[in-house]
Amino acid sequence: MKEPMATIAERNRIVDRIIAALDERLSFLIVGHTAPDEDCLSSMVGFALLAKKFAKSATLLLEGPVHDNFEYLLRICKYNAIDVAYALSDIPDYDTIVVCDTAKPDLLARCDGIREAIEAQEELVIEVDHHLESDSRYHADRAYALVDRATSSSELVGIIAYKLTHKHAFIDERQLPEIFTRNLVLSILTGIVGDTQMGKFLQDRKERRMYHAFTEVFGSLLNEKTTRRGHNYASVEQLFGELQKLSKREEECFDAIFAMRRKKDAVGYVYLDGENYARLFTEYGDDALSTVLRTVADTLAEESGFVSLVVFSGRPKGSELVQCRARRSKRYKDIDLRDVLSRFGIENGGGHQGAVGFRVPIAQIEDTEEFVDELVDGINSMVAEATPL
Repeated sequence: MKEPMATIAERNRIVDRIIAALDERLSFLIVGHTAPDEDCLSSMVGFALLAKKFAKSATLLLEGPVHDNFEYLLRICKYNAIDVAYALSDIPDYDTIVVCDTAKPDLLARCDGIREAIEAQEELVIEVDHHLESDSRYHADRAYALVDRATSSSELVGIIAYKLTHKHAFIDERQLPEIFTRNLVLSILTGIVGDTQMGKFLQDRKERRMYHAFTEVFGSLLNEKTTRRGHNYASVEQLFGELQKLSKREEECFDAIFAMRRKKDAVGYVYLDGENYARLFTEYGDDALSTVLRTVADTLAEESGFVSLVVFSGRPKGSELVQCRARRSKRYKDIDLRDVLSRFGIENGGGHQGAVGFRVPIAQIEDTEEFVDELVDGINSMVAEATPL
């Protein structure tokens, strides 16, 4: 039987282990229960978004199409380069399984092989769940089971994100993007609100207190990230309606940037100069643009089959840095992209072998176009040395 955490310290230790796994491991397979509801799907999407903060691969495993009401959550996946699969055989590579919102093995999604894979424990299994019924059973080792009393499993994903935001040195060292972006907040709120039917099914004073705290904090974040051009939303319900429309804007932004892509040998790349970046920033906003730039990097890597590079400079008010992201295709593992930093003597950057982000002061660059060409040629040389084309 699953049991609530004995102490906050115990819960914090498990959260720290999960954050360490997000940092150290490369590919996350995320599964929930059969016929997923709001909380199940939202907690899966929320965890996948956290994995993408670390530039890791994330795949949702579903037993079939989801209800039309949840399509916007799958659109969030699409424009954050989160894969969706319907059979374990369609997922060629993963080193971590994450089980969300599933009380016991009998309730796991009906996908051939997933129950056996979890029971075998050959890969690390992480669990995020709020079910504590008498017949509940753990899927993961207790050291990686974030199982506790909560309004929803999405609330527990929110706790991981919240704890992560307070690791300032950790975030800076790994060049992580903003944690509480609009899509992550929306995913967490969807689960909290949906699982409790807007707070109607809360069982005790603690749950009511947690529900109001989370909806107030996350609702404020959502409002802050969604309010533009004079719009102001008075309730979470109004925000949900508007946010479903906003995913269409991310699609437009992606198409606009992807049309600028170039390719040279093994590298697919995009360079946005200050003028283009400012135009897109003004049109789509920082949150959508940041999300789409990461998705473009992922998509270009898979399109090239080797490596992608996204370079952009400037903000509407100017910037002193040229920012770069490089990604490696899931199919290609012959080079370590951290070597790009040492090859070019870049100190302000970090990541892991499959993805890096770095920044270079504009004052150190005479011609940005030439700088981009040098990066592309350097990465191509690395690929040619490791894998003759």
